[in-house]
Amino acid sequence: MPASEAVAAARARLEKAGSELRRRPATEILAMLGRVLEGWSNPDSAWRRELAGRLPAHTGFSAATVHKGLAVGLEHWRGSALEAIVKREIGDPGRLDATGPAVITGFDHTVCILAGSIPMPTIQALLLPLALRSPVLAKSASRDDLTARALAQSLAEIDPLLGRCVEVVDFDSSNEEASARLLESPCIVAMGSDATLARLREKVRPHQRWVGYGHRLSVAIKTARVSNDAWAERMALDIALWDQSGCLSPAAIYAVGDSREADETAASLAKALEAAETNWPRGRVTTATATAIRIERDEARVRQAAGRDVHVLGADDSAWTVVREDSANWRASPLHRFIRVHPIANTKDCTAALRPLGPHLAAVALDGLEDEAPGFVQELAALGASRIVPAGRMQAPPFDWHHDGQPLLLPLARFCDRE
Repeated sequence: MPASEAVAAARARLEKAGSELRRRPATEILAMLGRVLEGWSNPDSAWRRELAGRLPAHTGFSAATVHKGLAVGLEHWRGSALEAIVKREIGDPGRLDATGPAVITGFDHTVCILAGSIPMPTIQALLLPLALRSPVLAKSASRDDLTARALAQSLAEIDPLLGRCVEVVDFDSSNEEASARLLESPCIVAMGSDATLARLREKVRPHQRWVGYGHRLSVAIKTARVSNDAWAERMALDIALWDQSGCLSPAAIYAVGDSREADETAASLAKALEAAETNWPRGRVTTATATAIRIERDEARVRQAAGRDVHVLGADDSAWTVVREDSANWRASPLHRFIRVHPIANTKDCTAALRPLGPHLAAVALDGLEDEAPGFVQELAALGASRIVPAGRMQAPPFDWHHDGQPLLLPLARFCDRE
C-alpha cells in the first residue's frame, strides 16, 4: 500500500477508536496510562527487556548504554507524575468529562512526528495526547522505528482500546504526498532540527494546532568547591548516556575559577570518561562523525602548537575526547563523547558566554554554586534554560518536567467556556 494511503487508513481507524475512547471516563483512562508508566519504569518488565534487547542493533548504541540509559531515564516515571501534570495544568480531571465552567477536550486525533533515537521523548509524546483522549498517529523516527510500536503494544496489553488508539507509520520524509496527508491533522506535534520544523511549519494552516520541539543543547557549570573526581564520575555518565546525542546531553562545560581549575576539571573528566568507556562503551559512529572528531582534535592541537593554552585528552580510537579550551567562546562540537571544558572567571562572565545559546538552552548542570544559586538560577531561566540539575541527573528528567519550558497538556487541549 502506498504510504499516503497507509496514512489515510490509519487515520480512519483512529477516528473510530477515538470515538470509543471519548466515551470512557477521563479518570479511567488516566489510571490505565499510569499503569503503563509504572510498567515502563519497572526494569524487570517484559516491555523494557524487549526494547532494550532490540534497540542496540537498530540505533547503534551499545547494549550497556541502552540498559543504563533506560534505567536512569525511566527511574521516576510513575502514574503519579501524570496525575501531577493533570492537576497542575487542568485541575480536576472531571473537567475533561465536561463538568464545570470550561469544557476541556483533546483533538479528534493528534499527529506526532518523532525524531532522534532516545526512547523517553517518544514515550512521553505519545502518552500525553491520550491523557486528553486524543488518539495518536505517529511517524516514527528514522533511527528508531521500535519505541513507538513497543509503547502501542504495552498500551494494548493494559487495554485493547488504548492499543488501537496509537497508529505508527513509516515513510521517507521526501514523500511529499504522504507528508501532506500526515499534516492534515487538527493537532501536530513535531520534533527535530530547527530547519525541519521550519519546513513543516510552513505547511500547517492557521486553524491547526502546532506544537514544535526544535534543536536544544545543554551545558554544565562547576566551581572548585566541588570535588573534581566525584563530580567527573557523575558528569561522565551524563556525557556517555545515549552517546551525547540528546538535547539533555552536555555539549560544553564551564569551569568557574582560575586557569588551574579548568586544567584539573579536564584531567578528572578524561579519567572518568575512560572508565565510562569500559562500563558503557560508545556505540557505532558514522564515517562523517569519526572524521569530524579527528578534524576537531587536529584543530585544537594546531592552536596548542601556536602557543595557546589548549590541551587535547582522548582515547586513541576517538571513543572519547576532552578539549581544555583557553576561553569561554563557544565552539561547536561533533559530540559522540566529545566535550570541551571552558575556563571562566565568574558567574557574570558565564551568563554573558551563554547568552548567544539562550534560545537553544535546555538543561544546565550546576554544581558548587550554592551561595549564588538563587540569583544565578534566575539568570539562567531568563536565558532560556528549562532544567537546573546537579551533575549526574541531566539524563533523568521527571515525566512532568516542562519540556522546552512549555506546559505539557495545555498546548494539546481545546477549551470551551460555558457561561
